[in-house]
Amino acid sequence: MTQTVRVVEIIDKNLCSVEIQRESACGGNCASCKGCPSAGEKILALAYNAAGAKVNDIVVVESSSKDIYGIAALVYMVPVVLLLLGYILMSALSSASYAPGIGAALGFAAGVLIAVIYGKKKKGKVYLTVTKILKN
Repeated sequence: MTQTVRVVEIIDKNLCSVEIQRESACGGNCASCKGCPSAGEKILALAYNAAGAKVNDIVVVESSSKDIYGIAALVYMVPVVLLLLGYILMSALSSASYAPGIGAALGFAAGVLIAVIYGKKKKGKVYLTVTKILKN
C-alpha cells in the first residue's frame, strides 16, 4: 500500500515524521459531498526514512498490507464477534428475555475496550517506509 505524503520533521538519521491527508473509505471526493467527517483531515505518522528525505519533501511511503489489514480486523471484527458470542452465551445460560441483549452489549463493550487498549499499545510504532522522493 503506497501513499504520497509530505515530510514535516526529521527525527534522526533513519526516522522522520510525515503528514498524511486522510482519505475517505469510499475513495470519493468528500470535499464536495461532506459525507465523511474525517476525510481531508491531516494526521502525523512516523516513517523509516530509507530514501533520505528532508523536511518539506513530497515522498512516497509504503506500508505492509498485512499490518494494516490486521489492525482493521482487530478494530472492526473483534467487537462484532464478541457481541455475537455474548448474545449466544447469555441465550444459553439464562431464560430471561433481556439476558441476550445484556450479553451482546457486554461483549461489544469488551471488544471495543480490547481495540482501544491495542491502539494505545501500538501508538507511536512505525509502519511506514519512505521509498521515493518525488519533489524537494
